[in-house]
Amino acid sequence: MVKTNMPGQPTDYYVLTANLSTTNSKTSVAMPGWREKIRRHMSATTARDISSHSVFGGYGVAEVVFLRNEVQGLMERYSSEHGYLFGASEWPDLIVNYAAADNQARMKFYKRAKSAMTAFRGLTSLGELRETLRMLKRPAQGLRRGLDDYLKSVSKRTRRANRNSLNRIVSETWLESAFGWGPLISDVKDAGSALNRRLNRFASSYTRISGQGEVQEAEFLPLQTRTDYLIRLLVRRLEVRNAGVRYYGEVRSVCENPIQADMNLFGASWTDIIPTAYELIPYSFLLDYFTNVGDLLDAWSFRLVDIAWSAKSLKRWSKRTLVDVRLDKAYTQSVVSAFAGWIASGVYTSKFQSVTRAINRSAQTPALPSFRWEMPGMGTKWINMTALVGARNRTRRQLFQ
Repeated sequence: MVKTNMPGQPTDYYVLTANLSTTNSKTSVAMPGWREKIRRHMSATTARDISSHSVFGGYGVAEVVFLRNEVQGLMERYSSEHGYLFGASEWPDLIVNYAAADNQARMKFYKRAKSAMTAFRGLTSLGELRETLRMLKRPAQGLRRGLDDYLKSVSKRTRRANRNSLNRIVSETWLESAFGWGPLISDVKDAGSALNRRLNRFASSYTRISGQGEVQEAEFLPLQTRTDYLIRLLVRRLEVRNAGVRYYGEVRSVCENPIQADMNLFGASWTDIIPTAYELIPYSFLLDYFTNVGDLLDAWSFRLVDIAWSAKSLKRWSKRTLVDVRLDKAYTQSVVSAFAGWIASGVYTSKFQSVTRAINRSAQTPALPSFRWEMPGMGTKWINMTALVGARNRTRRQLFQ
């Protein structure tokens, strides 16, 4: 406010101010190797807290003019002058109860996580993986049935043969069968190579998900008075508080223990093996072969689906705005004595706001349960090497009884 005398008289200045210095703070924890963690779909979220305060506007003019009798009949004129009439005398409070926003964000997050988990069952990549495993299983099944047929052929051909020709019949029958198995072995090898080439692609799939929730509240604060010398202002304030919660993370579908096909086994030529009548079948070699096939099917047909990592972000802000500022004429009349008349020209100010902001981020333990499922039609009971041993032993007894 400024006191202005008639021309030639001294002048005194009074400016309404109530400034509060802005404050900002940040705290966080370092995460060494965070780029590598992100690349490997691991949690790289660290705790972080940010708070800030800021002021906008508040510059203007509040003015009152009045005339008062002075000594020797002089008249004196008083008025305010421009300046920052308002500053943040106190910061707006942040919203405290944001449970509704948190629940809303959780519900959306869980819904999208469940949707992503379900979608992993029908992804194109899983369809390709299923077909690759079938390419591996079908010829291997044919090969397994061929071993039973081979034993049946040996048993049939040796019923009326003399003992001296047993080895020849067994070896010739094996060679005939092995040449027929060649395409099957080649198909198994090709399927194993395809699986190895797509190892990284089929081993895991990831998708990002998030869920948001928001609440807001508003209220008019009690009427406030601002007094400085001969001027009093009546101030009406509106405070709006907002809170936003966001959960985010990654859902994964992975083979728990993916393995590569042993191409040394798949690439062997069985025509190089000549079994004797007593051996009939190179059982230890076949055991390794079919164990490898079984391990591949078991490893790749079982998948674990769960949330790889998740985090929570809470953002809150509160904004206090002056919606009405008026001059209290009665106050000025009460504190000025012997005035002859006056004019109140009002208050002119830019829009004033004080704002408080806070951001909190933290890693959150996934609350959704994981589940494990098997790709249908990929069981390995058909291998049944025990049954093959029984058939081999029966054929032996027939040959050497």
